[in-house]
Amino acid sequence: MNFSRLPQALRSALAECLGPDVERIDLIEHSWHVRWHPRALATTRPNRIYLRGSIEEFARDADLVLHEYFHVLEQWRPRRLTRFRYVWEWVRRGYRNNRFEVEACEFVAGNGKRFRQLIAAQSRAPFSPDAARGGGTSPASGRGGKTQPS
Repeated sequence: MNFSRLPQALRSALAECLGPDVERIDLIEHSWHVRWHPRALATTRPNRIYLRGSIEEFARDADLVLHEYFHVLEQWRPRRLTRFRYVWEWVRRGYRNNRFEVEACEFVAGNGKRFRQLIAAQSRAPFSPDAARGGGTSPASGRGGKTQPS
């Protein structure tokens, strides 16, 4: 699992928005899976995000990160999204109008600003050994310990 390679501020914001399971998602760099999708920067499967480039490149686009983690945690994980359902939606409605993409885009539209604010707040927060261990107060939530999803 490469979650620890994402910037700390991004990891904290993901956990705040989508819960602690974000840590269980594998990030696969320079994946051939993405080559099947010529314009895609990432594609997902259960518990995995396949990246065209590096984790560092992926981490630079907060909206893309939130979008892809949403696919995995809110669509693949509860088994609402399957390969068959995705292809069926794509054939019927195309990429942009397929319900899985629409839902992920709506999630980012509704949560992206808060997500970017959480990243910014974490980036400005002074380093605390307690926070690095998961204790103390999270600047993003104001609560002690690990943050919970909203």
